[in-house]
Amino acid sequence: MNFLTPTHDRCPLLPLLFVWVILSFPRAFQELKLVLLFFVILDFFLLAFVRRELAFSQKILFIYSFPISVGLVGALFGIYNGNSSQAVLDGLKLYLLWSVLVVLLLNYLIKFNALLIIHYSVILSAITNAAINIPLVFYAYGGTNFFPLWFEERMSLGVGFHEGYVHIVSHNIGMLLFIVPYLIATVWRTDGRQEMRWVVWVALAACLLLAALSGRRALWLVVLAVPYLLWILTLISGTKERVKSYTFLIVAIYGIPLAAIMLMFITISDHSILTRLITAFSSEDERSTQSVHLIDSFLRNPFFGSGFGGVSSYVREPESPWAYELSYHVILFNFGFFGAGLLIFALFYALFNAVRMIRRGIFKDQNGVFPIVLGSAGLLIANYSNPYFGTFDYLFVLGFLFMLGSLPRDKAGIAPRRSKRVWIS
Repeated sequence: MNFLTPTHDRCPLLPLLFVWVILSFPRAFQELKLVLLFFVILDFFLLAFVRRELAFSQKILFIYSFPISVGLVGALFGIYNGNSSQAVLDGLKLYLLWSVLVVLLLNYLIKFNALLIIHYSVILSAITNAAINIPLVFYAYGGTNFFPLWFEERMSLGVGFHEGYVHIVSHNIGMLLFIVPYLIATVWRTDGRQEMRWVVWVALAACLLLAALSGRRALWLVVLAVPYLLWILTLISGTKERVKSYTFLIVAIYGIPLAAIMLMFITISDHSILTRLITAFSSEDERSTQSVHLIDSFLRNPFFGSGFGGVSSYVREPESPWAYELSYHVILFNFGFFGAGLLIFALFYALFNAVRMIRRGIFKDQNGVFPIVLGSAGLLIANYSNPYFGTFDYLFVLGFLFMLGSLPRDKAGIAPRRSKRVWIS
């Protein structure tokens, strides 16, 4: 069936456009996103109250009940401890408002062929990302502007040329953390989507070049970690036979550290790329300093945390003293073992559902679960030192992982059983 053929008398162009805009322009063009969101919500309510076709997935509601609960508790403790009211409001927006909105959008998305929409959106976003940032580097090197000034400002575009490496500043570079692992898994596994294979290869090559030029250490580490993540997820799911070249995977796993060691002795200098990568783990790095202070503050109230707006003995931004880069340290500090435990449980519940789908095998029209899990792993790793999930765009993309267990069972190679959905009637 052609992708543009309406499913259940409905055309997938609106959700495709919405997901592509989220993946291609994170943290930018909010007006465009609001317009698209308006039409999505309008279509959502038409389904719910006019056509009476919309079902809320019980699993999605269950998973997001945890961040919503943690957000409410974090707000209560923040107010009780006299923390900044602005920080409490920001926290409620992140954990409550955005969670509710993501739940709505994910339930809307599963009314279509969600995996196919995500696949096409990732390909289009990969091409868009490369088309924006690769020319940016070469034109910046020549001292000219490639894009209009208004576009550069909205996307926060910029290029820094340093000794030994290039550093790209752009809102959408961060989405490569999801896109690159997704595309690698798609070409390396037989259960990746098979549509537009040659375009996938071109998009992957362009994104790998862009990742190398980006100067982003977190992105470099995620790209280097992809073979290991793919291998671990393959072992956990028991799907070794679905790896197209297992020998090449093993070579990559052992070849990456050997190549790094050789480069360390051959090219290391004060200004090499490898040196820049190594400094990310230095005790003198600002994030290492944040870690010490956040852990110390967490230990003062380890069970329920400080609530939203807690401030440690280290202040990074005087105008927002509660803001830090180490996302998982902040979760421990703000919510303690109680809140962190709930969030970890929700994540592992979603991973369990996804791995079970991969293990049981899925039909061709539902291929693409494995790449989404791998892409989500890339985001989760990078979020350690960069608060990507502090914005709606990245939270929505992470929601793809939480959506997987709610895909229609009769189309996922799993025996149909009674629906676990709460129907609107």
